[in-house]
Amino acid sequence: MTYLIEMGVDPKLLQLSLSIPSSDIRYLTAGEMTQFGVTTSLPATNQNVTANGGNTPPTKQMPTIAAPSDETRALRFIAEYHDAWSRANPDALAFMSTVYAESVGFYGKAVSRDEVLNEKAAFAERWPVRAYSVKHSSERVVCASTCAVSGVVEWFAHSPRRAKSSSGVADFSLTWDPSTSRIMSETGPVLATDRKAREPVRIISQWQDQNGQCRGGSGDSDETREACSRREAIGAKLQAVGWCYGREGEYGYQMGEWHVCGRQC
Repeated sequence: MTYLIEMGVDPKLLQLSLSIPSSDIRYLTAGEMTQFGVTTSLPATNQNVTANGGNTPPTKQMPTIAAPSDETRALRFIAEYHDAWSRANPDALAFMSTVYAESVGFYGKAVSRDEVLNEKAAFAERWPVRAYSVKHSSERVVCASTCAVSGVVEWFAHSPRRAKSSSGVADFSLTWDPSTSRIMSETGPVLATDRKAREPVRIISQWQDQNGQCRGGSGDSDETREACSRREAIGAKLQAVGWCYGREGEYGYQMGEWHVCGRQC
């Protein structure tokens, strides 16, 4: 939805697309493409005619879109950060290599970016399968020359080689520089760990909360569309750690639980 807005397209186009079953296709008419802002010029037959008989190219006033605030950018960065850390190690570490300043206040110590990345790499090697998801509405942002960003994140991590799993919840706090998009400092205590965790129950609970808001909210509501988007993002993280929703041959109304992918009962 953010991308649509940035491109000058009416966000109602997303609402329309979500109303179409996955087994169907809905083609936009020329009028609808103009209405939603998909097309940015008028047909040649509608060109204006000047007094001397010459044609002048038609113009369309594009909507003025305000640049996102630093607070909005900081929230977007936090989402991207935890999404990236939930990916496979090569992608996750490639992202991390671009987001830290040369010197970082890292959990109470002043260290270099290389030291941070070494620690991230060691953690990723120990826990190669990860899902990190920020609890909705826990985020707090205050921006001046830099942005102080905090919130609560829940995680599930697994090591197939060691047959170990980890699950819990932690506070996180970052200082983020909006001029460079770099992290200046990072810290955050662990609030709780789940003993003998074998399932991503916290992440599944987040998905269920957003699924309830997505399915139970008004289709015309921005809040409903945002809940649906959050649900899809959380669902992708669960699938990345080997969990699937529903089973082969089931329809949407029959799908009632998350389970280890490939397990039939």
